[in-house]
Amino acid sequence: MSNLLEIIPFYISQDRIFDSFEPKIRFFQANVFYKNQQYERLISEVKTENPDVAIFIEVTDAWAEKLELLQKDYSYWVIHQDPQIAFNENINLGIAVYSKIPLKNTSIQDLGGGRKTVSTQIEIQGKTLSILTTHPSWGIGKYGFNLRNKQLSEIASYIANQKESRVVIGDLNITMWSPYYKELISNSGLYNARKGFGMIPTWPSFIPLLSIPIDHCLVSQDIRVVNTKSGRNIGSDHLPLITDLIITGN
Repeated sequence: MSNLLEIIPFYISQDRIFDSFEPKIRFFQANVFYKNQQYERLISEVKTENPDVAIFIEVTDAWAEKLELLQKDYSYWVIHQDPQIAFNENINLGIAVYSKIPLKNTSIQDLGGGRKTVSTQIEIQGKTLSILTTHPSWGIGKYGFNLRNKQLSEIASYIANQKESRVVIGDLNITMWSPYYKELISNSGLYNARKGFGMIPTWPSFIPLLSIPIDHCLVSQDIRVVNTKSGRNIGSDHLPLITDLIITGN
């Protein structure tokens, strides 16, 4: 019964009345999976969904090169990669943010150690939106578990000090049922854009009946969510997550 009580709020439809003239912004996020070579599938899905901001996780050198195809439609971008050992391979792995809207005040943040976080801002009709794109450690083993939880804690502290409208987006390697996720939500003041749209599991994409929601778009209370959905399979072990938002703050 307690598990059911955790799930039900994500299926309760929210009261959403939107002014058709309010500017909406679409986010597309995808962990591309560093071994995935089906580049065309991802590029095609981005073009189909036509987001304002597209965010990619586990970007290798090969993925960074292929994503350059998006530069025709996305004039602003930032890519940050760190040398890492993944499955005993030495590779550059990181985050790419592509935007149709100018990016400003972009910085690379070390929040809790491990993989770095990309912090940037966009402005929509005079309203500033702070975007934190992150990929905390897998919570596997004692070291990975503690590192992920430390990263989540520092992300919450960092975003809580932002005065603008805020979005935390990425593969957080945690579900909504974890106490560490709940601490992140409580300490950051954010809420999950899934609320009212269902669980929307994203990983592993190759076992749909057993997949869980670990890719998230968390937003501040002055942001209204128009829609959240998963995208089509892009050859990754994650499905994309697509979220439409309206910024009411600032």
